[in-house]
Amino acid sequence: MAIPDLTLSSLRNRFEGTSTLFGTQKTAKSSIGATSGVSPSPRQGLGYLAFGSGHVGISPRRQAFTFTSGFIPNDTSGGFKASHPPLDHAKTAERERRNAEIEEHERRAREQRLAHIQEEARKGEEDWVRSGGILRDADGRRDMVRTEAIRAELKLREYEKVLVQRWERYERRWGELYPSFKGKEISNAPALPPLRFVDIPWPVDLGDDKREVELGDITPARVEQFLLEGLKVRGCKVTKKERVRNSFLRWHPDKMTGLLLRVVPEDVDDVHRGINTVILCLQKLKAELNIHV
Repeated sequence: MAIPDLTLSSLRNRFEGTSTLFGTQKTAKSSIGATSGVSPSPRQGLGYLAFGSGHVGISPRRQAFTFTSGFIPNDTSGGFKASHPPLDHAKTAERERRNAEIEEHERRAREQRLAHIQEEARKGEEDWVRSGGILRDADGRRDMVRTEAIRAELKLREYEKVLVQRWERYERRWGELYPSFKGKEISNAPALPPLRFVDIPWPVDLGDDKREVELGDITPARVEQFLLEGLKVRGCKVTKKERVRNSFLRWHPDKMTGLLLRVVPEDVDDVHRGINTVILCLQKLKAELNIHV
């Protein structure tokens, strides 16, 4: 059996004139040549694809490439470099300022939330200890150290509250006493409501004893304690010198003269002796603190 010749040249000779796959048609012009003006020539030993009329040929000439993006050619390196608009420093600074304000606002908000949580926790612990409870640590054990610390704090607050209320009551009584004859001449004092010994706001404290102050209760030690003890309250901005100076001006003998004129006759002697005790105590404190009035 003979083996057929399948070489490229034999196939071309076999199909020449009857196939459009290889060779050149002799009866019609190539549409590619008609369109582009260039007649393509087949390479030796190879054919080319033929297209019917109506197909647009592709020009073999290379087309120039135009850049339309935001990049421009870099003449020195052959790459591309971006063209950016100039920075607006004013807008940048304003944006940074706003960001800083936002961060500061958020920081303060976090601190306020944390302080609120801590305050609520503190109040809860104090209420628990005030009711007789005992605090526990993170492991559930009885925390006597913190419990005793809160008990001491509660006791101190109650003590300070008593001192503040006592001094406010003392000032209020003087405020009620002096306006009754403030701005009036001493000669008009007897016309004002009379005063008794117990009506004078004496600077002494009898503690839990609710009875009225008597002459024997007015001692230099009690007067000094009453006047200066309130300065121990946390947050008190009055100095010791200011307290002694103001008290001395209040109890000055010249001012007490008008007050004595209002005292009922049977109490004048006791009131006078009580005033002298207060003044002697204040003179001693004034000398110790080197206060000049």
